[in-house]
Amino acid sequence: MEGSRSRSKGKSREDDPFDLLAPAYDLLASPSRISAEIGALLPLLREHDARLILDAGCAVGSHSICLARKGFDVTGFDLSLAMIREAKRRAARAGVKVRFVRKDLADAGAIQGPGFDAVLCLGNTIAYADSAGVRARVLRAFQRALRPGGLLVIQLRDLSRVRRTGYVFPTRSYRRGEEEWILLRRQDPASGGIRFQVTLLYRPAADSEWETRTTESLSKVTGVTVWRQAIRRAGFVRVRAAKDLTGSPRGRQGGSDLVLFAVRR
Repeated sequence: MEGSRSRSKGKSREDDPFDLLAPAYDLLASPSRISAEIGALLPLLREHDARLILDAGCAVGSHSICLARKGFDVTGFDLSLAMIREAKRRAARAGVKVRFVRKDLADAGAIQGPGFDAVLCLGNTIAYADSAGVRARVLRAFQRALRPGGLLVIQLRDLSRVRRTGYVFPTRSYRRGEEEWILLRRQDPASGGIRFQVTLLYRPAADSEWETRTTESLSKVTGVTVWRQAIRRAGFVRVRAAKDLTGSPRGRQGGSDLVLFAVRR
């Protein structure tokens, strides 16, 4: 996650909370949600005869592993070393073969291998690309990673409603043995966009002190028209927006997600 970090009360560390969260990542994306999202994408992947998949910003590899179980050849990449290590552990436990590498989104085109049939950037990963320059670099990298006719799927949180009312996520907790995680997240309207605050409390054992990590970032609200234009400029055609991964029409009210589909020219 990009953005400035603020120190909170208690024992605090400056590291990104998402690195510490890697073993408990299901707090962010439950297995049932991952399964439902892949199920929604399967008809589209088959329609495009997609076998080689690039999972951009794969985190702990949940989507990658689910796809590999269904017979796809998957490469996942993420900038977080902690996430990549956890992804490799999870793939080994699942008994599937997935290639995981540490790369930034803008380096997608430099990942060696044949042109991918599909690039999937799910879970609001691309939200940090909220300037025209960064957005263009990332989209061009996705274009270079794909074969001609390859499929691009981008999933974002639709901030149009959040901009009006803000949003507080449900508090989530997770325990593994004596380790315990508590995750607090909120989005608030702010000058220039949406302020996203994440606080993670963690303790390795019941008799240990809680560690607290907090990070804040400011995301600009990038409209559908801007995304469509940027995707076309990066070398894609057949660009369309939807409110979910099944491709349901977005409508004027939008939805919880903004999903963009496109095909490399």
